[in-house]
Amino acid sequence: MRAVILHRGFKTWGGAEALALAQARDLRTAGVDVHLVALEVDAATWGPALDGLPFHQVPRRHWTDFPFLLDRRARLARLAGRVEATLRRLAPDVVLAHNPPAPALLGALDTPARKLWYCHEPPRGLYPRQTNRRLLEASRAGLLAAQQPLIRALRRDLGRDARGGPFWARRLGFDQEGVAALGAIAANSAYTRTSVSSAYGGRQAEVLYPAVGLAPAPHLPGIDRTGLQVMVQTRLELLKNVETVLRGFRLALARLGPMPRLHVVGDGSQRAALEALALELGLRDRVTFHGFLPADRLADLRRACDVFAFLPWDEPFGLVFPEAAAAGMLLVGPDHGGPWEILAGGEFGWCVAPHSPVALAEALVAAFRLPDGEAERLRWRAHEACQARFSPGVTLPAFRRWVAEAG
Repeated sequence: MRAVILHRGFKTWGGAEALALAQARDLRTAGVDVHLVALEVDAATWGPALDGLPFHQVPRRHWTDFPFLLDRRARLARLAGRVEATLRRLAPDVVLAHNPPAPALLGALDTPARKLWYCHEPPRGLYPRQTNRRLLEASRAGLLAAQQPLIRALRRDLGRDARGGPFWARRLGFDQEGVAALGAIAANSAYTRTSVSSAYGGRQAEVLYPAVGLAPAPHLPGIDRTGLQVMVQTRLELLKNVETVLRGFRLALARLGPMPRLHVVGDGSQRAALEALALELGLRDRVTFHGFLPADRLADLRRACDVFAFLPWDEPFGLVFPEAAAAGMLLVGPDHGGPWEILAGGEFGWCVAPHSPVALAEALVAAFRLPDGEAERLRWRAHEACQARFSPGVTLPAFRRWVAEAG
């Protein structure tokens, strides 16, 4: 069998890209002739990681697209034509799309191959109401008064959706028609499955959790009583909600030992604003912004931290949670979305409302006050539960069966 994995691009290193590559390698190991097709690639970042997998780049833009500059549907249709030419040459038996616009492009193609979509989430730009369900509820309830930039961004997206217009309708129509032509959809969580159903008129998806590399790392012997070491790792963007982590940490500070510290790992458009907030809250000597860290330094930092605290809005899965569990950190996550599934509603950590710094502060204090033996038991329970649900030995065989049989 020949399979093509069609993805938006391999540029920065992200969870979707890492999973697409893991799936490709697994299929190759099973004897499948696997090819990667993408619209963009950073060869310096991804070249060595491809490990000999055949890679084909289809240019996202071409000078002949210029007359259609204002009509995104027309540009997408032309892009679909370029993808179709590549697939005609490869003649695959099955094509698996990952991040948008790959699913809509795939659905628009005239190919005899089976068409599948591994859905990380529907495109948020097209479906803001369906993909920001908890955030929208919090906004309507007046719970976001302290986060004006987040409110403005949500209103902007909702306003664009409400205004519609002919170009918007054509773009939305291209996505709806393309997804309708797909043979089967797998969702990375039950939360994403609901988003798919809501965005695509009741379309059903099978839940296939992503594969997460979870080699066990040394666990801490209890809690650092000189001061709780807390970590958050993410892109620093509005929806990732690091602001609440900063505010909650500040509220708990006096109850977390003599020298607690918050470690912020990642970068993004909100970094300057978050650094300014940390200064405003008087956390200059208690917060470290690490930026992105190489794998060895990230592993060392994880092993040095007691708690992983991350409260994103409407996160479809959250690979960092099982990764944190494998490193031996106690887990604090939001009360909804993929992280809620990973934490089993609080069975393997604390699930708190993402709008509430007070709730986060209480969770951090509760973690710090755990007896060492109880903390260690909770860590191992979380780690073992993640191994049982998300390890490659569990998830990849299910993925292979789905690719072989779906559609």
